[in-house]
Amino acid sequence: MNVFLPYRLGENWGYLDKSGQIVIQARFESTGKVDGGNPYGIRDDGIAILSLSGEELSFVPNAWSMNPFSQGLLAIHRDDKVGYCNQRGEVVIAPQFEVATTFGKVSATACVGTADAERWGRLSPQGKWHEEPRYAFLRDLANIGRFSGGRLVDSDKYVVVDELGRRTIEEEFLDVRLESEGLIPVRYTKSRKMGWIDIQGNRVCADRFDDLGGYFTSGMIAAKVNDHWGVVDVQGNWVFEATFSFIGHRSSGLWSAVIKGDYRGDFGMPCDELQGFVDDKGAVAIPPKFMRVHDFKSDRSLVYFPRSNDASIRTPIPFGYVDPQGTIVWQEESGGGKGVGHRNA
Repeated sequence: MNVFLPYRLGENWGYLDKSGQIVIQARFESTGKVDGGNPYGIRDDGIAILSLSGEELSFVPNAWSMNPFSQGLLAIHRDDKVGYCNQRGEVVIAPQFEVATTFGKVSATACVGTADAERWGRLSPQGKWHEEPRYAFLRDLANIGRFSGGRLVDSDKYVVVDELGRRTIEEEFLDVRLESEGLIPVRYTKSRKMGWIDIQGNRVCADRFDDLGGYFTSGMIAAKVNDHWGVVDVQGNWVFEATFSFIGHRSSGLWSAVIKGDYRGDFGMPCDELQGFVDDKGAVAIPPKFMRVHDFKSDRSLVYFPRSNDASIRTPIPFGYVDPQGTIVWQEESGGGKGVGHRNA
C-alpha cells in the first residue's frame, strides 16, 4: 500500500513517502489524511484529487476535507454541510449532513438536524440510511469492529449499536466504546465503573476500572485506576501496572504514553509531562520528548515537538514522523513563524 504523509514547507503542504522523501511537492494550502486511497490537496477554490505521482486527476470546487478516501468516497465539506465525492471528483452524496465520517466496511456515521434536535444514524455508500437516524449521538466504528455506542434520545444512556445502526443489546450503559476482538468496553450505570462485555451482552470483566481505552488490541487494553494508567489483558489482569499519567492505544507493538519527569517543553519552559511510547512490559521504547503523539499507521507515527526557545506564540507547533524504533523519519523545524522541513537519514 502506498503511504502518503502530509508535510509542511513554509505555508504550503505536500506529501512524503514512508522514508521521508518528497513525493508530491508542497503547493497546496493543506493536505488531508491518506489511508489507502488517493492523495488530495486543498486550494482556496476547492479540492484537487491527485494521482499517486501528484498529477491532478479531478477537482471538486468550493469544498474542503481532512478525511481519507474509503470505499472510493471522500467526505467533503461545503456550505457548512458534509457530503461525499468519488475519485472522479463527482459529488455522489449531496452535502446535507451536520457531521459525517469516513466509510467503514459497511457504513459511515452521519448526523442530520431536525426541527427539534440532531439525529444520528448509519449511512450506506449509496447515500441511504440503513435505518432512520434515531440516536442523540452515535460513535463512529472507525474500521475497528462491528459494534459501538449510541446515546438514546432524551437520555444520557448508551446502548450497543451495530454497523447498520440497530440496537443489539437491551442493557443500557453510561458509555459504550468500540468493539474489537469480540469485546466491548462499557461504563455501568450503577457503579459508574468500566469493564467489558462480549457481543452477546455477557459481562466478561467486572466493572472495576475508572476508565478504559477505546478498544482492545492483541488481547490488551489501557486501563485507569486511582488517576494512573496501565494495561490489562482480557481477564482484567495487569500486563503492566498503572503508573503512567496516560496510556493510549497499542499500534506497531507500542503504547502511546504520557510520562512524568523533569523536561523542557514549549519555548524551553520546564514541564513535568511529555509523551512517548512504551512496550508491552511498560518499559520506555521511545523517550518522552514530544508534546503529542498519534497511533502508528503503516509504522509511522505523527508526532509534535516542543517549539524552540526563540519561537513566538504564533509559530506553528512543529511536527514530524517517527518509526517504531524512535528514528525521526522527517521533522519540521520552526523558525521565523514558518516551518522548514528536513529529513533525518
